[in-house]
Amino acid sequence: MFQVRVHGRRGQATLGAARILAAAATMDGWHAWVASGVEPVHAGSPTVAYVGLHHEDGQLTAAAQYDAVIVQDPTLLYETDVLARLRPSGLALLNGESTWQQFGLADRVAHLAPARVLAVPAARLAPGHVWPGGANAALLGAFAAASGLLSPAAVAAAISASVVARVAADHVVAARRAHEHVLAQLSRLAVAVPA
Repeated sequence: MFQVRVHGRRGQATLGAARILAAAATMDGWHAWVASGVEPVHAGSPTVAYVGLHHEDGQLTAAAQYDAVIVQDPTLLYETDVLARLRPSGLALLNGESTWQQFGLADRVAHLAPARVLAVPAARLAPGHVWPGGANAALLGAFAAASGLLSPAAVAAAISASVVARVAADHVVAARRAHEHVLAQLSRLAVAVPA
């Protein structure tokens, strides 16, 4: 079982990102489920979605601990405990130009390996800075590279199947760029790239 929590704000397609992640995982042979937290009433309010991945069919349940968190909006770092119940071996992926440390959270991520605490300028990597879909696509490409759980081809196919045709190509480009960005980060950290 591999459990992912996606943090965002209402209007940032948090649940949509989780559904695309699950669709890509299914294409790569995982069994996946998606759930969302209570949808807030006001635009911009924090929201969360959950993705569970398993290699065997059967009942999937909510996690006591999470293997990865994806944070769509860095302002949530000061409003929500996005790292709650993240495993010590977990992956923390942040959409932002600044690192977790630059946001003043070095102590909160000190127990995680440097290659598991990544920031990706997802909005900038999306062609035309398309928000939120392009940034979400970039985050999924980044997740695929950092986790090694999803193939870039499955991410691209899931994006293409989930978004309207006129923006699908740009979203796939965003995912590819973010995938390459994370692989470059891992290379600089002298970390073996996940298979």
